[in-house]
Amino acid sequence: MSSSSSGPGLGRAACLVTGASRGFGRSMARLVAARLAPGSLLLLVACSAGAPGELEGELRAAYPELRIQALPADLGANEGLQRVAWDAADTLRRHHDGARLQRLLLLNNAGLQSPLE
Repeated sequence: MSSSSSGPGLGRAACLVTGASRGFGRSMARLVAARLAPGSLLLLVACSAGAPGELEGELRAAYPELRIQALPADLGANEGLQRVAWDAADTLRRHHDGARLQRLLLLNNAGLQSPLE
């Protein structure tokens, strides 16, 4: 698959997609991957360790020119939020090879399943 085959491109970007294990978040990760330029970074965050890893493999096979990484974390807990923030910053720092990024994107689809008070 080509990075520009599905609509207007997003250029070279770093994109973090939360809730990427299923449903809307998984679909958004697939759609954004098709629009990222080679060398872009796509981070997939979900509370389940297996599903984002499966999506990571699928997208790496389809878009070998992208850098894709799954970050399993429960964003409903402070520890999960902190881990994603640190891991994302560390990955972005390691990924940055001197080439300028055109965009930093956050597709926040994480939700909490608890009663409202």
